[in-house]
Amino acid sequence: MKLSLLLWMQHGPAECFLDTVEACALDAWPDLNEHFPFIYCVESLIYHKNYTQWETCFEKLNLKANLVTDCVGSERGKELELRYAAQTNALQPPHKFVPWVVVDGQQLYHVSF
Repeated sequence: MKLSLLLWMQHGPAECFLDTVEACALDAWPDLNEHFPFIYCVESLIYHKNYTQWETCFEKLNLKANLVTDCVGSERGKELELRYAAQTNALQPPHKFVPWVVVDGQQLYHVSF
């Protein structure tokens, strides 16, 4: 099955790519204790504007890189990104800003900008 992927990312192609990296990590390691350290590592690099250094997290955490890297450029990676985009678009109430935290179907807090 071929998928067409047309997504708009607020912060450009790097955000889209790294969202797919994190979606693939969630898929590769469904357990929170397995995927959270990796995502935290990637997000820490992003915070420091080291967008291209995300692969260093595999070695730092002694993780098998191919579980994520094989997924990222594949149809599976596109499928996962589309799934998360659909979940975001289906939020009720619709998200208005980031982060938009929802727990058990309820917005966790409201922040005025």
